[in-house]
Amino acid sequence: MLLYFAVSIQIFKLDLMLLFFIFSAQKMKFSTIYLKHVSGVMLPIPQYPIYSATIDLLGGHKVGYYLDETKGWDLNMEELERSLRDAKKRGIKVNSFVLINPGNPTGQVLSKKAVQDIVKFCAKHKLVLLADEVYQENVYDDNAKFVSCKKAASDTGLLKVSAKSTLHVFNG
Repeated sequence: MLLYFAVSIQIFKLDLMLLFFIFSAQKMKFSTIYLKHVSGVMLPIPQYPIYSATIDLLGGHKVGYYLDETKGWDLNMEELERSLRDAKKRGIKVNSFVLINPGNPTGQVLSKKAVQDIVKFCAKHKLVLLADEVYQENVYDDNAKFVSCKKAASDTGLLKVSAKSTLHVFNG
């Protein structure tokens, strides 16, 4: 059974549909975005391989962004901009961004600032943010605190949640 919540939001006057997945549903996530031969999805490196396999299956392009191992697998905004710029030079239309937090397989937990930076990056470039936050309860570092993308977007003033939300259940 696949269970997810959809919440309608507005970011910089762009109406987007955020999907909050409870069970692994990468194929549905990416097919919802509609991948075609020039579409790209930004993915962290390293990442759980189901994402890259699903993008390949659906005919999209993987646009990798490297996490910084020397800084505990942290994010670097310059790296995100580089990755997006390089994809555009190759004719790839990046339409979405995958964030895995806490990281799989690295286990890193991104700081509040890092998550806020990602939300701003996605808004700036009009990317759908696919937040894989399934391991949010599995934080074992006493100094780390999980911050959701929803909270980061709200705290930065980018998120306006409507009163409407929808629950969808698919068997399979």
